[in-house]
Formats: sequence, C-alpha cells, structure tokens
Amino acid sequence: MVSRILANFSAESRREFDIDFVKLIKMTVQLDKEYGNAEEEMLYNLPVYKTYVAMFNKKYPNLLTQFVESDIGLRLRIFIKNETDVKKVFKDAASKIEGISAIGSEVLEKDSVFNRQQFEVEFNQVKDKIYIQYIGSGSLFLKLDKKLKAVELMSDMETLADDDFPGYKLCMFYALKTDFDRNINLKNVAGKFSSHAFGSTKAGLGPSR
Repeated sequence: MVSRILANFSAESRREFDIDFVKLIKMTVQLDKEYGNAEEEMLYNLPVYKTYVAMFNKKYPNLLTQFVESDIGLRLRIFIKNETDVKKVFKDAASKIEGISAIGSEVLEKDSVFNRQQFEVEFNQVKDKIYIQYIGSGSLFLKLDKKLKAVELMSDMETLADDDFPGYKLCMFYALKTDFDRNINLKNVAGKFSSHAFGSTKAGLGPSR
C-alpha cells in the first residue's frame, strides 16, 4: 500500500525514484565495505559513484546528497534543500508518515509512545533538531545544517533502501514534490559500478532494483 504522503505522485515517478535512490544507497553501502577491506575494486568504483551522486543531485534538485570520506569509513549525507526549519519538515511530511509514536529534541527510547499532550510539549521544545520514532519501522533524526542552510536527514543507511521505512518515504516525498529531470538517465552510470555483492565483477547493478 502506498504511503499517504506519496499517494499524489504517479506510479511512474515513484518507480523511477525508487530505482535511482535504491541504487544510490546500495552503491554507498558496497563502497563503504570495499573501503573498510581496502579492496582494489574501490579504485574503479569511486569515480563511478561520484558521477552518480552528482547526476542524482542534478536530477532531483530538492535533495542534496554528499559523499563523505573519513578515517572510519564512507557515508552519504542527505539534505532537503530550501528547507531551513526542522519543525516545518516535520509538519509538512514526517508527521504524515504512518506509525509515528514519539518525538523529541533528544534521543528517544525505541519503544517510546507519546500521547497528544506529550507531542505538543516536546514539539514546543524543538529548535534545530528533532528525533522522530515510528512504531515498528525505525526512526528519523532531522537537523538543521546552518552552513548549507538545509535540513539534514539522518537515518540508518541500510534501511533507507527499504520502502517501508520513514527515511525512504521522506526522501521520495521531497524528491518528487516538484518536477525532476526525467531526461537524466542514471541507469547507464549505475551499470558501470562493479559489485561482487550483486553477483558480478564488472557487470554493475543492472537496470532493475
């Protein structure tokens, strides 16, 4: 069943974003593994991945993805562009995702369940960051990046590729909220990404999810 915040988007648009976004997440996870294991394959995949990230950002202008390399590994940062208020992002989208159970300005217990009064109290305390808990489907952490003037979405990278999880739904909502560039075909770039995890050596991720 399609989430209510995504119901107004066409099935074709949802499918196209799903393919592009899931490949981005899977490539990120695979590249991080290659980095951690010091695999030579990373030297081949990294330029392909950077090209994919740049083209993804151009295709979906409401989202900004940034590839970050550090001593502890590789990760992908995801920002909602043109949004500078975490409360607004919560009201417009995150609060409409099914299963919301609790919010707060600090980390929440996994089984937290708030009543309406508790929601109001916590919401009034929110400033530049908000933790959001959902029943049985994970959590979200939104924070304002003052330097980029954008709200950053922080979620477990593995769950972002799962369409049942709130992070996936939030990204799709903002990606499709306004027009995106259908002329940009990311499949050709993804096809150059080499991954043993997908059952091939130099065969890439293929055209389907």
